[in-house]
Amino acid sequence: MKWGTLLKDFKERVGLSQPPSAASSPSSPSSSSTHRDYNAVSTRQEFTASSPSRDKLELELEFKRHWEEFRSSSSEKEKETALNMTVDVFCRLVKQHSNVAQLVTMLVETHIFSFVVGRAFVTDVEKLKIINKSRSLDVGSVLRFFSEVTKDGIKPGSNLLNAVEVLVSGPIDKQSLLDSGILCCLIHILSTLLGPDGGNQKQKASIQENPLLIEINNDYDVVQVRRLEVEGSVVHIMKALASHPSAAQSLIEDNSLQLLFQMVANGSLLVFTQYKEGLVPLHTIQLHRHAMQILGLLLVNDNGSTAKYIRKHHLIKVLLMAVKDFNPDSGDPAYTMGIVDLLLECVELSYRPDAGGVRLREDIHNAHGYQFLVQFALVLSEIPGVQAVNDESLSDHTCAPEGSHNNKVGRQDSRENGVDTSVLSLSPALSRLLDVLVNLAQTGPADNTGSAGVRASKSSQSKPSGHNRSRTPSSDRLPDEVWDKGNNKVKDLEAVQMLQDIFLKAESREL
Repeated sequence: MKWGTLLKDFKERVGLSQPPSAASSPSSPSSSSTHRDYNAVSTRQEFTASSPSRDKLELELEFKRHWEEFRSSSSEKEKETALNMTVDVFCRLVKQHSNVAQLVTMLVETHIFSFVVGRAFVTDVEKLKIINKSRSLDVGSVLRFFSEVTKDGIKPGSNLLNAVEVLVSGPIDKQSLLDSGILCCLIHILSTLLGPDGGNQKQKASIQENPLLIEINNDYDVVQVRRLEVEGSVVHIMKALASHPSAAQSLIEDNSLQLLFQMVANGSLLVFTQYKEGLVPLHTIQLHRHAMQILGLLLVNDNGSTAKYIRKHHLIKVLLMAVKDFNPDSGDPAYTMGIVDLLLECVELSYRPDAGGVRLREDIHNAHGYQFLVQFALVLSEIPGVQAVNDESLSDHTCAPEGSHNNKVGRQDSRENGVDTSVLSLSPALSRLLDVLVNLAQTGPADNTGSAGVRASKSSQSKPSGHNRSRTPSSDRLPDEVWDKGNNKVKDLEAVQMLQDIFLKAESREL
C-alpha cells in the first residue's frame, strides 16, 4: 500500500476527512461561520471518540515498520534493536486486542514470528550463561534479565517472556516455538529457580550483597514479588508447550528431559526434608509439584518417541530411587505417589507406536522396582486415613441417592463382619497406589480383546477412596476381579503377585 493511500485511509478512520456537509450550497458569511464552528466541534468529538482506534492503527503501523527493519537489517546490532522494538509494540498491542490469534495473523506470518521470538528468548538466556563465571544460570542474573529496563524505556526480557506467554495462550500452533528450543531453555530456568540458591530463605542476605539484584530493587519484598510473577509465567508457558504431541521429542537432543526427571525426584528426596528444617519455603514445594505436572503432560502426550531416551539415561531408576527412599517422617505420601503415577505413564508410553519396541516395564523389573513399590505400599499402610471419620458424612451429602447406596454397600458388609469402616479407612495415597498397580497389571501390547493401557480406575475415581475396597475381603479375589474386567485383561502377572504380597504382608485391618 502506498503511503498516500495509507494516509488517506488513516484520515478516514480517525474522522479527519472532509465531511459531505462542507460541500453544501453557498450561504451568507455568518451562516458559513456558524457551520464552520459546528463542523470543528463535531470533528473534535469524532477525533476524541476514535482515539483508541487511532492509537491501535498507529501501533499496528509501528509494529510492521519495526518488523520490516528487523527482517531487512544486515547488522546483528540493528536486528536486535529492531526486534526489541517490535516485541515491545506487540506487547502493547496485545493489551488492546481481545483476539490475539487474529491480531498476530493480521500483522505477521505467525509461525515465523513465533520462531523468531522464541529464538531471541533462548539466545538472550544463553548470553546470561556466557557472562557468568560458572558458565551457568543463577537466580540473580535470571531475575535481572526479566526486570531490567533499557535507556529507551524498553524491557527486553520482560517483553519476550510476555510475548511468549501470549503466543502459547491462544489457538496458535506451538510447533514453531518448540522448534526454537525454548522449552529446553525454560527447563533450565526452572531448575535454576529450584536450585540451592533458588528457594533458600537465607537468600535475603545474599540478595543484599548481590549488586545485580540491588540494581533491580533494594526492597527484598519487591524482588520476591517480581520473582513470583516470573515463575508463574515460566510454569504457564511450560505447561502449554508440554501439551503438544512433539514437546517431549524436542527435549531429547540434550539433557533437558533428564534434568526435569531429576527435579521431580529431588522433590521427594530432599525438598520436603529441607522444608521441615526451615531451609526452603513452602513455595519451593509448590514449584516441584508444577515440575511434576509438566513432566506428566510431556509423557501423556508423547507417542513413544522418548522411550529410548528414558532407557538410555536410566530415568526409570531415577524415579524409583525416590520411591525406594521415601521416609514417612519427612516425605509427603501424595508427592511420592505422583512419582508412581509417572512410572505408569512411562510404561504406557513404551507401548505406543513410536517406542520402537522399547518396553520400559523391563527397566522397572531390572531395577527391582516391584520390590520398592511393595515396600512403599507397606509404609503407606501404616499411615492412618486421616479423613476416614468424615468420609461417610461427606459422601452422604455430596452423592446422589443411588451413588450413596452403592458407596454404603461395602461399609454395610464390613459392619456385618464386625468392622466399622467409618473409623477404619485406607490412606488416600495407598488407595491411589493400589489403583495404579491394577492399571500396571493391565498395561501391555494391544490384542484382539482390548487396547493397551486402558485405565481401570476411571469409574472409581469419582468414589471416595477406600470404601469400594472393603468389598474384597481377601487377596484371593483380586486376580479374578482383574481378569473379569471385560477387555482389560491382565498383561503382567508379576504386578498381580505384587498386589498379593501387599495384602499378605501389610499389618492393616483395612487391607
